[in-house]
Order: sequence, then structure tokens, then C-alpha cells
Amino acid sequence: MTKIKTEYGVKVVGIYYDQNHAPEFGQFANIPQIQIEVKQLLAQLGDPYQFHILDLDRTLSLDLGVTGAPETFLMDSNGVIKAHHMGDVNERVWRDKLAPIWNEMQ
Repeated sequence: MTKIKTEYGVKVVGIYYDQNHAPEFGQFANIPQIQIEVKQLLAQLGDPYQFHILDLDRTLSLDLGVTGAPETFLMDSNGVIKAHHMGDVNERVWRDKLAPIWNEMQ
């Protein structure tokens, strides 16, 4: 994603949530710990994101139709989803599936 961000000028937003956060069952996320873990992971792997969203109750994820991770959405400037890809975005996926849609949006 870092290469896609720099070569194509794509603004990448990361959405993350805690699987164990379930207030209805008395399970609450440790938000500071989640933030530390995310920062450490991104420091190791690279941080391609413009900004990060903690979707604690998974409402945004559900609204988008996220079923697992990773998933990638291409959205236009009006917030309309133009593409949805389930799985890793590697060079082949970007070149064959997402870049043509991205280029049409430009």
C-alpha cells in the first residue's frame, strides 16, 4: 500500500477494531493498549495510512460491508464506493483489478 500511496497519490485510511470488544457481554477494549499495538505494528511493517479510525463498535465496518480483514475499498470524492476487494492488495491485484478503476476515477 505504501508504494500505491506514493506512486498513485492514493489516500489510504486504516480502519481497525478490537475483536474482543463486546460491551453487551461485559468485555471492554483497552483503547490505549490497542493504540500502542497498532503503532508498533505499523512501525514494523510501514504506515501507508493518511489517518487511522478506531471503529470500536464496528458500526463503520458494518456499514461498509466488511466481513473480514484485510479489505480494500476505492471511494470517489463523494464517498461512493467504486470497488471492494477482499484480501491483500499486492502489485498484481492493484494492476489488474483496482488501478483501472482508480484511473477512471481520476
